[in-house]
Amino acid sequence: IRARRDAELVAAERMRLAGDLHDTLSQSLSGAAMQLEVAGALSDPGGEAGEHFLLAKRLLDRSREDLRRAVWDLNPSGLGDLDLAEALRKVAKEVSGERTVGVDSSGDVTRIPERVRAHLFRVGQEALGNALIHGKPTEVNVRIDVSGDEVVLTVADDGGGFDVATAPGPDEGHFGLRSLKERVTRLGGRLEISSSPGGTRVKANVPLSE
Repeated sequence: IRARRDAELVAAERMRLAGDLHDTLSQSLSGAAMQLEVAGALSDPGGEAGEHFLLAKRLLDRSREDLRRAVWDLNPSGLGDLDLAEALRKVAKEVSGERTVGVDSSGDVTRIPERVRAHLFRVGQEALGNALIHGKPTEVNVRIDVSGDEVVLTVADDGGGFDVATAPGPDEGHFGLRSLKERVTRLGGRLEISSSPGGTRVKANVPLSE
């Protein structure tokens, strides 16, 4: 009972901190970005000042993305008491629309530690969102395999694909792929992304041990 109460207090404090970060820093960064865009529009876009405005905007965008991911880590809404497969099925149902999204699992998904579960939930959510938004697929398959001391999360779609080598990165204001790689690396795992005109596959191999 005591351990459960301590866990509830920690969860409540994390949610409070996440809310404070979102309501203060996030709003301030958004306001600063808007003001910077206005100032940039009033300046000479081809001059040296224009280059500094562009760099400042990229830094702000990166800070906002880092803050967003920090809030996600503090408050992994969508998980609750659900295991990883159940949580991703819930997300898939909410965002699939008319597309077919299947979520399957093998092995004991309840063995996945909380920290690994939280990060893999975000990896699955990000990969699923990218597939539906950018790939324009008719079908997406999510699979979770727990075997031995490893869990493998795979998100595959039959969409249009993209060139992994030339995909836009943080300098262009796109943080999705970097976010996926950082999360998996943080867990001591490895991330494989393969894509072609016939579809994209994102595969994360992560050890179960903390």
